[in-house]
Amino acid sequence: MSKRPAHSQIEISLSLQASFLALYLTGVFCALWGKGYSPLTFAVLGAAPIAMLLSRIPKKWFPELLRQLVQLGIGAAAIAWFKHRAPDNPLDLALIECAAVIGVALLVGGVLREHSLLAVLSIALAGYGGLTPGRPLYFPAFTLAAAVCITILYQTRMLALTAGGKSRPTPLSKPRSAWEYRISHFAVVVVLVLVCLAQFPLREKLRTRGIAPVSFNSEQDLEFPELWRDWFKPTKYILTREKTKHEADGANNPTPTDKPSKTHVSTTDPKTMSARDGGGGGAALGTDLVFRAYSPAKLYWVMQIYDTYDGDTWSRSPILLAGKNSLDTYEPQDSMEIIQNISLEKPLSLRLPYAHKLKQVALRNQSNRAEDPIRAILQRPDAVSIVLKSNNIPDPPWHYRVQSHVPIPDLRLEPKAWQEPPRNFGWNCRSLPPKIITPRLRQLALDLTANADTPMAKADALRDYLRRNFKYNLETPPIPDDREVVDYFLFESREGYCQHYAQALVILARLAGLHARLVTGYSPGKYNVLAHYFEVYEYHAHAWTQIFVEPYGWLTYDGVPPGDLRLQEGPNILQSFLDPFGDSWGDRPPELSYKPPQGYVSVKTTQKKQQEQTDTSTKSKTEAAPADKKISRTEALYDEIMTKAVLDNNTTEPDINQLAKAAVEVIKKRLSDSFKQMLASVKASALGLYHRTLSTISAALAWMHRLTIADYLVGAALLAVAAGLWNSRRTIRSWLKVHWRKFCCRRLWKKIASGTMPPEAEISCCQKLVNDLMELAHFHRPPQIDLLERVDFIPVAGIGLSEDYQIIAQAAATTWYSRRRPDEAVAEAVREATRRFCLKINAIMKKH
Repeated sequence: MSKRPAHSQIEISLSLQASFLALYLTGVFCALWGKGYSPLTFAVLGAAPIAMLLSRIPKKWFPELLRQLVQLGIGAAAIAWFKHRAPDNPLDLALIECAAVIGVALLVGGVLREHSLLAVLSIALAGYGGLTPGRPLYFPAFTLAAAVCITILYQTRMLALTAGGKSRPTPLSKPRSAWEYRISHFAVVVVLVLVCLAQFPLREKLRTRGIAPVSFNSEQDLEFPELWRDWFKPTKYILTREKTKHEADGANNPTPTDKPSKTHVSTTDPKTMSARDGGGGGAALGTDLVFRAYSPAKLYWVMQIYDTYDGDTWSRSPILLAGKNSLDTYEPQDSMEIIQNISLEKPLSLRLPYAHKLKQVALRNQSNRAEDPIRAILQRPDAVSIVLKSNNIPDPPWHYRVQSHVPIPDLRLEPKAWQEPPRNFGWNCRSLPPKIITPRLRQLALDLTANADTPMAKADALRDYLRRNFKYNLETPPIPDDREVVDYFLFESREGYCQHYAQALVILARLAGLHARLVTGYSPGKYNVLAHYFEVYEYHAHAWTQIFVEPYGWLTYDGVPPGDLRLQEGPNILQSFLDPFGDSWGDRPPELSYKPPQGYVSVKTTQKKQQEQTDTSTKSKTEAAPADKKISRTEALYDEIMTKAVLDNNTTEPDINQLAKAAVEVIKKRLSDSFKQMLASVKASALGLYHRTLSTISAALAWMHRLTIADYLVGAALLAVAAGLWNSRRTIRSWLKVHWRKFCCRRLWKKIASGTMPPEAEISCCQKLVNDLMELAHFHRPPQIDLLERVDFIPVAGIGLSEDYQIIAQAAATTWYSRRRPDEAVAEAVREATRRFCLKINAIMKKH
């Protein structure tokens, strides 16, 4: 039964390879032109033709092993580029650039299988380029890519009909029926697709940038495709066409794309918050997107801060609102600037979220028209709030920019107890209702912090206690009216949601001697790894605690275990990969978990440099006037000549001859002084070199004196080994050459024995293998002797090789010099003769 040539070994023609090259170049142009890194784009476009020319070099000069090494090198460069680009650029762009570089490696192969992979890669690159708007050259390039695809389709069909370029078509075997396998294979694929899709949350309205967010920014709100939504609705709906209930909040809580959403923005600002709201209200949170935030750090989003507690209600004291107490004005030893660009999609009130510690805020106008001014402003009514002030509430989204400062962590510091100043003691963050706090609650705080030496250790101990010993539950029953809220949570129910955890941590921290306050807002949200921003939904609403720790200031402490926070909404398998902030983010305060980028300059360092520049400019201005009075070298030389001429001739007006004589003497004196200085410099350099040489020799002699006899013996042995290797270098080189040729012969025989080569190529490889083995056995071929005549010159030691060699040589001569093409039977006979020849000649070489 005849065998078809392996698909991977079909060498393609120059015209077909040129078509693949054109498709690849257009794909790279569509994907990276005007979007990717420009030097890389030009490098790939320039390297692709060179790679194709390398693939056309004969394998005699450019062997298969060297091709594979070149491909591996290009692949390693692609992976290194991806590792370099991924941390600071969108993931999709880094992957596309890596794929474009790998395409160059596929061009070097020169075989049909790798060029087929290159065609698939090129089509993917061309399709990806269509995701980026505003590129006028994309459509012509995509049209050219489509035309080239059609050309390649016809060329590859003709190549298959001619069996890789042969003049005679190879008959195809009749396909066998395997319906059981096909049905089972299809069923497995369907099950896998359903399992993967079940990992993705699908809602009626998905407020995100399409199914897969990409690296370009767009203000357009895309909804989940209607067809896909119909596919994944319950089976009951598909069969009965009954509409299912919305998973979102429904008509009473519209999404930002609905017109009534603006009317649901609350213009009232509650001053207090009930501490007894434990009726499971957190379970009714909606699923709409509230805002997007571009931020380099994973921080909590502040909406309200409360510092006063009376047992039933949390409120804000005038000291907190003024922001002038010693806790809020405290500056850490060093801090860094965090910029957040926030797009508020569904405002619930005029109060806007931000990341603590707030420094500046500014509204961003999305319109570029001069006749469309900003109709609203941002106002800070107190030290801890941002409010939108407007007569007419503008339509969402609201875009604004926030500048916050977070402390730079210094792990070498041991945070000590905060030494309060004589005024503004921060009593508002330490006070507790005296008759409400129970004795067992006070004792619990003391017991939990008994072994803690610093404020940070106390805060960590209290937080860890809440995380390990209490159950997070959104369906917590209401707290009885006759019981204190925190005491009931810690000793009776032992379960609750974020507000219960935050209230308990505030009270315990104050009982332990720490300054603490309650904060409400949103958890960090879901990080979109492709678009590099946080998506914060309604169900991310949260409450936590801020504790003052010197030398950092206010730090975020969350008593809820990080695993109970609903931060991600994506495939469970990929959550750890999609979160670049790592699993250790919840172990420390978020402000101390942020790592500044390389080369980042802190706030205090920037201020110090600005002060130094100011001092330098002031100093330069004061020194500018005396510097202007300095005379040049030419004026100094003229003054010296004039002075000498006046003194030598006792006249105040010397003539030209006197000036010339004085000039000669002055210049002669200056040259003499310069020569003496040069000689002194050379002498000093020579003396320095002499002393350095002496010190080096002395150090070498001292080192030799410290050596033992064993050290000298080891050194002598190493020198003897080095001398022996040098004298035997020709023998070693010959030995390595022989073993390398043996390795090449073994690899060539494995390639022949696989039986996947065309008959012509297989016979040629057999003849090459036989010639190499005879050279290794020192059966050298006399000059001017052809293949068939060589059988008469085989030595007596290899007389048993003659018959097999004659079969191989005859088939090779027929293949090379005759129009008749060998069939599979001839190739099989040559392969068998080659096998016998290898066994016999290996036995001869072992004897000798």
